[in-house]
Amino acid sequence: MVMLAGTIWLQERPATTADPAFQYLTNDSMLLDVYETFDPAGVLSGYRAHVLSPVCEDGKCYEAELDFFWDRLGHFTRFEIDPAKPLTKLDHVPFSTDDYRKLDSILLTQSPSFIHLRRSELVVDPGKDLDGVTGATVKAIKKDMVPGAIYTCYTLWHIANGGITFKIQEYTRQQLQPALIEKMLDAADAREHAFLLEHLDRPYFSQFLEPLLQLADRYDAFFAARLGDQLPEELFAKPEVQQFFRQHFARLDYLAQRNWMAKLEASGSLEPATAQFLIDQIPTDDPIRTGRIIQLLIEKTSATSQEAWTALFTALLDREVHLKSETLQQLEPIADTHRRLKKMYKRLKKK
Repeated sequence: MVMLAGTIWLQERPATTADPAFQYLTNDSMLLDVYETFDPAGVLSGYRAHVLSPVCEDGKCYEAELDFFWDRLGHFTRFEIDPAKPLTKLDHVPFSTDDYRKLDSILLTQSPSFIHLRRSELVVDPGKDLDGVTGATVKAIKKDMVPGAIYTCYTLWHIANGGITFKIQEYTRQQLQPALIEKMLDAADAREHAFLLEHLDRPYFSQFLEPLLQLADRYDAFFAARLGDQLPEELFAKPEVQQFFRQHFARLDYLAQRNWMAKLEASGSLEPATAQFLIDQIPTDDPIRTGRIIQLLIEKTSATSQEAWTALFTALLDREVHLKSETLQQLEPIADTHRRLKKMYKRLKKK
C-alpha cells in the first residue's frame, strides 16, 4: 500500500536500467550512483540516488535505506522509502509518520543547528533514554533531530546537502542545451535564472536574448548588472540591448555603469535614442566621466549627425559642464562640420 507522510511518498523503488549520470563519494566513503530524472517531455528535471548507509548509534549499527531526490541545481527536494524497509531508531523501533515528516523537515533545512558539529560532538554523555544521549549539546540540537535517530538525521543530512550539490551543478552545466535552457528560463525559479546567467555558453545569449532581457525586469539591480556583464559585446549593437541599457543603466552602481559603457564602446553604432540617453547622463562635475561619454559619442555617432551634436553642445553649455582640454580638442572637428556648432564650440572654449 502506498502511504503519504508529509511530502514523502512511501513506495516501491522502481528498477534502474539506465547508467548513472555520475558517481559521488560521500564524506563517509559511500559511493552513490546518481541518476538523472526527466519530465514528461524528456527534459532533465533533477537527480536521484539510492542511499544504503550504515548508521551506528549507542554501540548499535543498522542500515538506513532510501532514495534521495535533488532538483537541477542540487538542492535536496524529497526522499522515498520502501515500505518493506522502513527507517528505524534505537532498538529497531520503526519511524512513525511524524518521524518521517520530521526527517523531511530536517533534510530540507539549509542550516540546521548541528551543521558545524562533528559526529563526535553530537553526544556529551551516553544516556539511558530513547534519545540515547543527554547533556547540553543535545538540547541545543534537539529541535533538528528525530528522537532516537540522532546519527541517522546527521548522516542523511550530510548526504543530502553536502558536496553533491556542487557535483550536480557541474553536471547540469554540461547539459545546458536549448531544450533545458528554455525549460529553466520558463521556470519561476530565481536560482535557475541566476545559474543560467553564469553558465550559458556565448552563442546561447544570442539565441535566448529576448527572454534573458525580460528577466531583468523581475529582479534587483544586481541581476541586471550581471546580465549586462555577461552579454557578449557584439550584442550591445542590437536595438533591444541598447533599450535594455537605457532602461536599467540608472539602477547600476558606478562600476557596473563603467562596465556597460565599455560594452557599448566595443559594439557597433549607437541608436539615436541611446546617443541622447548618454548625453543626458553627462555629469556637471566629473570631467573624466564626461570625456568618456563624449569619446563614445564621437566613435559611434556619425560626424554629420547634426541633431545629436547640437543636443550635446547644448547640454554642455546649459549645464555649464567643465571639459578637459583634450576633450575640447576632440570636439573641434565635430564643430567644424556646421556653422552653428562652431559658435557653440567657441562658447565652450571660453568656460
